[in-house]
Amino acid sequence: SLSENTPPTQLISLLNEVFGQLGDEIFEEKGTIDKFVGDSIMAFWNAPTKIEDHEKRAISATLRIRSALDKINQTRGLKNLPSIHFAMGCASGNACVGNIGSRHRFNYTVIGDVVNTAARNETICRRVGYDIVVSKSMKEAAEFEFALLNAGNVKLKGKAGRSPIFIVVGGLETLRSLEFRELIESHNLLVQALSDASSQLDWRTLLDRCLACSKRVEPNLNRFYETLPDRLEDFKMNSTDSQN
Repeated sequence: SLSENTPPTQLISLLNEVFGQLGDEIFEEKGTIDKFVGDSIMAFWNAPTKIEDHEKRAISATLRIRSALDKINQTRGLKNLPSIHFAMGCASGNACVGNIGSRHRFNYTVIGDVVNTAARNETICRRVGYDIVVSKSMKEAAEFEFALLNAGNVKLKGKAGRSPIFIVVGGLETLRSLEFRELIESHNLLVQALSDASSQLDWRTLLDRCLACSKRVEPNLNRFYETLPDRLEDFKMNSTDSQN
């Protein structure tokens, strides 16, 4: 929305500054920047060189980007400028990486269903009300080093059925904190209540409890929980995917 009231030359200057800082965070985690698409960054890991912990590196990059954006917005706030927010989607799986294009122009890029999934996860951030959404494969590779929460089974454009997604709350420090342990206990009960129509648990009470806990864990989690009543169908037991 910034483009509506920002002259093109200023917008280019802003994008170059932001892309420069956020790109550095990706490089720090050994990522490869594929391309800049408008106001978006597309990056991948594990090519051209093999990286054993590429899923963890990718998630670390999203958290580094979140932190870098906080610093950028602090500076913009001092100048009475509007904040900048990014939605980030990640997925892992097999893909084709190489030079793709015509004989006159080609790019070193990545193609495959997993790329579409990552893009759809980025788009679903708006519905979920949170800035980092990852696939089940990412969660399984990184769940012991990052604080993740089940965000339900959603319908992604171009996908048959529903896909399980998870939000990234924080890193290892957050995962080990007492506040997050209290939150995830209430969160899992909430998911259970929403998933099982015969459950005796009151999901509204559990939602209030999660909202109270989330304020001590990560301030932006409140929007995630506030949007949940509009996403009840995402938690119903209508998918063969695990809710864990």
